[in-house]
Amino acid sequence: MATRLLIAGSVTRDFQQLAQRWSQPGGAPWHAVLGGVGGVWAEDVHVAIGARVGPWVGRYARPALIAAGARWDRVSASEDTVFVNRFHAARRRQHLRSAAPAITRSALPAGRFDAVVLSPLFPADLAADCISALAARARFVTLDLQGLLRTVDRAGRVRVEQTDLTAPIAHAQACKFSVEEFGVVAGPVPWRPAAAAFAAAHDVELVVTEAARGAALFLPPRLGGGEVVASGVGVSEAVDTSGAGDLLTATYAVARARGRSPAAALAAASAAAIGLLKRRQRAQPVAARVLPCLRALEATLLRRTRRRAPAGERARAASLAVTPLQRAIEAQLGGRLVAAATPEDRAGAVLSGAWALLTRGWPTDLAPSDPLAPQGLAGAIAREQSLLRRPERSSG
Repeated sequence: MATRLLIAGSVTRDFQQLAQRWSQPGGAPWHAVLGGVGGVWAEDVHVAIGARVGPWVGRYARPALIAAGARWDRVSASEDTVFVNRFHAARRRQHLRSAAPAITRSALPAGRFDAVVLSPLFPADLAADCISALAARARFVTLDLQGLLRTVDRAGRVRVEQTDLTAPIAHAQACKFSVEEFGVVAGPVPWRPAAAAFAAAHDVELVVTEAARGAALFLPPRLGGGEVVASGVGVSEAVDTSGAGDLLTATYAVARARGRSPAAALAAASAAAIGLLKRRQRAQPVAARVLPCLRALEATLLRRTRRRAPAGERARAASLAVTPLQRAIEAQLGGRLVAAATPEDRAGAVLSGAWALLTRGWPTDLAPSDPLAPQGLAGAIAREQSLLRRPERSSG
């Protein structure tokens, strides 16, 4: 029987700045589903997403998530949640540019769930009544506490500060911090003894992630107490770890809801996260070649959507043939991209799938003739751009 999982939290537009600057989807639902919970990686997990959907997320994130197996009852919003992330060595600075309205009870899928992951990205991301309402509808609730520690000033700058977490934790069986976040909670004391004391005081299973180095689990006395460690193996410290904690958290919740022991659940969750990072590590040289092509297609799409579509264009666009690039992306995602009957939305779905493959770790075992192979990707992107520029001639 399939495990029913709900992930409640924002799907975002994230601007990243590393060697080059780009934007692509982010947030816990995006990373967990594309990383391996649901879809082709775990077909016996049925994933539902509770999130507000702004225009950008609707075009560039939702199609790939649905293709990968998630169920999403769309609740539209006028704005997207947009973060700007700047990385300098191990330090990350964040800026919240805009925020979708809070996720309310009415925005959440109906029914009961085996596991729920609550992952607010800032304190006002989930309405106050969401956590308690969902806790009553799930067998196992995991709360990612990162967003509840964040403060956002009037300029949008994000900081992590100590806060009272007693009320939200009371509704969860497990909680997750990164080691940096828990350091803020623990203060100037060794974090491991502080984590053991935290798990005991709140009677929760506490997971603390250490990026590519692995994760530690601290058990409350009810479960015997003690610490369980899962070490990262074979992953470079330089690999992009964005979203690995989201995948680990969701996998842990599913494993616990299925009745696995905390130690076994941590082992499975850590293996999923490390597997994601290894795929990204292998794909880094490919991703560096893929990204400029995707940015070129997005630029063409943005220029086009600034102009009003000519009358009758929607009907013509409905007959557009699926391109080789779209077929190749769909095959990798294991489903069908959701694309409406306009050239803009079809191209948006293609980009959505491409962002998903970058998140997952762009496939590196492709035949040279595959449209996703770096040597053929530029031509496949050029065809997508031509369909956008000349929709009146794109009827087959």
